[in-house]
Amino acid sequence: MEEGAVNWLIDNRKTSLAKIHKAFYTSFRQRYPELHSHWVSSALRTATGIVHTFNRRKRKGKAKRPELKRPFVILSPNLYKVSFTGKYLKVEISKSARDLEPITLWFKPHHKYRNLLENWKSGECKMGRLTLTRNSISIPLKFPDPPTYQPQTIIGIDSNENSLDCFNLATGEMRSINTSEIPRINREYDRRIQKATKGKHNSKFKEKIQRKYGFLRKERTKNLWYLFALMLIQMALNQQAALVLENLNGMKARLRIASKRLRRRLLNHWNIMTFHRILEVKTKQYGVPLIFIDPSGTSKSCPICGGCLRGQDKVCPSCGLSRHYVAAINIAYRGLEKFPSLSGLGQGLVGGPGCPSSGGTVMGFAVSHHDGKMILKGGV
Repeated sequence: MEEGAVNWLIDNRKTSLAKIHKAFYTSFRQRYPELHSHWVSSALRTATGIVHTFNRRKRKGKAKRPELKRPFVILSPNLYKVSFTGKYLKVEISKSARDLEPITLWFKPHHKYRNLLENWKSGECKMGRLTLTRNSISIPLKFPDPPTYQPQTIIGIDSNENSLDCFNLATGEMRSINTSEIPRINREYDRRIQKATKGKHNSKFKEKIQRKYGFLRKERTKNLWYLFALMLIQMALNQQAALVLENLNGMKARLRIASKRLRRRLLNHWNIMTFHRILEVKTKQYGVPLIFIDPSGTSKSCPICGGCLRGQDKVCPSCGLSRHYVAAINIAYRGLEKFPSLSGLGQGLVGGPGCPSSGGTVMGFAVSHHDGKMILKGGV
């Protein structure tokens, strides 16, 4: 059923579940009268999902026509019943509408999964739709995300190619997380691909090498981004802070005017959007507030002396504050506008030199160093 539905959807360029249901439901019911009607609905829903995934990958130039070598189906809740006795898990799958002898499977879950099933039994989480293959059953459990706490301060984060620079609005503390390992890994795998494909004219061999090293590079960089995301979340939880970052969506379009070398470096070796997506998911799981602000002008106006940083200036020409920390401070104050309850911490900033959004100015800070950390002391 799935194979026929997938081929029909691709050949007719359709993606609607309603249209494929109308085209195939009646014929499949007549063809398989011994099966419950929900088997047909589940097969058509699964086929539609396969085609949606195929179309997304096709738009990126990464997909071939799907072949169902390993059939699977996402079951409708009307087809199965799950119960847990505390030691054994019982799954009953019905073949027909009035099946007096359903397929009954017994499992003895590992102790770490037993705790999850106890949580499900007590109502702490919900069970999703079962995925059935020839030799396995996948049972998803969905736990609700914890409520987002009311922040006591704000941590502004400036995303740079080799670092994540953070500024805590309440304490004035500034930290830098070194992320230079990410571009180093990307450059290393680029060199491996070039070396492995040099002088080779077989396009299939080149694709195989690129897929192999591309997968390894993606997994290594993703693991590091997960580590950096957890470091920021730990920092936010310790201080009950909200995380504020720049919204870098559309960066590819903005880099069209940049040089080819800069575009390649930022788009292929930085992977910052991967980090932002990971951080969004993780902050929801831990209940940490996260917002994204407009990035325009965040590194042009020094919030301490009001000086203007131009072009490739790496430090403020007046007070010597690093451009990255200038951006982190401005990001924190711009994010402050999203939390009116934290108005006691200061006033929001825009990016232009000496042009705070509320009409005031951020002055009176003194820079001090303690245990390798830079701290701003003073009033707003």
